[in-house]
Amino acid sequence: MPEWGIALIGVAGLIVGAIITEARHWLDRRQRFQVMTFEKRLQTHQEALSYCYKLYHSFNSRKDEDEKYRTINEIQEWWESNCLLLDEKSR
Repeated sequence: MPEWGIALIGVAGLIVGAIITEARHWLDRRQRFQVMTFEKRLQTHQEALSYCYKLYHSFNSRKDEDEKYRTINEIQEWWESNCLLLDEKSR
């Protein structure tokens, strides 16, 4: 085999090795991101359920109208800050 062929095989091996290394780093970062967001998404779903109960009880109680509107405003502010963390069905 000519010398340029050996050099070409060496360069190809280097490129394949770099691609494999980069793919491995990308997968590791992706997995860490999923673990971090899982906890936040779970917390957001729990808060959403809590607000659903709060809204339900607010309208089925004898609270005054101002209290009901404060509850609605509180939930609306929470929704604007957290709606993207909920899955489509929960939204």
